[in-house]
Amino acid sequence: MKRGIAIVVVLGALAAVALFRVRQAAGGAAASGSGESARRTERGAEHDRTAASREETALREEMRALDGQIADAKKEHLAAVRADRARRNPWLAAGRKLFLLRGKLRNPAPDDPEMEALRSEVMAAWVRGMKEHDLTDDDFELSPWCLPSELLAVLAASDNAPDAAQQEALDAIMEEAEADWSIVRASRSSLTCLELRRDQYIAMDRTWRRIGGTLNPEQKALLGQFDWIQRSHDRGPVSQTSGTRLVIAENLVRSWARELGIGNDRTESIRPLVAEYMRSFDALELDAPDDPARLTVARMNLMIETQKRIRETLPLDDGQLKKLSGWSTFWGYEIVEEPR
Repeated sequence: MKRGIAIVVVLGALAAVALFRVRQAAGGAAASGSGESARRTERGAEHDRTAASREETALREEMRALDGQIADAKKEHLAAVRADRARRNPWLAAGRKLFLLRGKLRNPAPDDPEMEALRSEVMAAWVRGMKEHDLTDDDFELSPWCLPSELLAVLAASDNAPDAAQQEALDAIMEEAEADWSIVRASRSSLTCLELRRDQYIAMDRTWRRIGGTLNPEQKALLGQFDWIQRSHDRGPVSQTSGTRLVIAENLVRSWARELGIGNDRTESIRPLVAEYMRSFDALELDAPDDPARLTVARMNLMIETQKRIRETLPLDDGQLKKLSGWSTFWGYEIVEEPR
């Protein structure tokens, strides 16, 4: 890759020199035509102009050749970058095993040695990816190097691997995904933990939609066999509870108080905020988007707004404010009414 960058720089410098020579030649021809016209015959002046024009043409051809070499060097560099990314994909070995064992994944037999080996391979790939990109477990889960790279490794190992045009499009999508991730990561200091996870989730979902738009029906059907992986991500960072409405409300009050380190003497101050959250959550579920990912984003946004109201309503000390900023999940629930 360094060689490719160096070639581009050198060729760019040569092109600049050639451009200077073109302008110098054109300027020299004009000066000689105006300064010596009185002492030269018309035939001699025409000869000079013809020679200058030939030199300019030759230099422009030289520039076009250099432009072509620069374009080739850029392509070579881009190919090297993409090949390096493919080699560094931590899911390469696991992708092959996921493809070969896809029939066992939904209902694995207990103590199946192949499935045990696959689980070990997947865990090793996860750890390699985290270390390679210096990410926490939560960050890696929503990064381009997790779900998108994992399922693209499965596709590459299949008998319906991407053709050259598809691979070029997929490489470009992954480059955009890494750029999106860099933007989100750069803004993390100004975001709460849940705001960061929402933005990471949106970027990951956008990447996956772009990938889906590149695949043919057979490839989509293949990856559809791994939709349980996608669904696990679609749930988002949720803490779940269930019970009657009163039980759920009490669970949320206790859980939020515990999350923020609020003592029993102040627990009641949380109850109105929980009631407001549950009313909004119920309204959201009644008019829920059909798209699971958009529903998850809407739920995260509701929790983010609730966190803001907590910050504005409750007198929290610095430690509690820090805990609130680090609150990384939204609360979901399932109401189970008692029989009458």
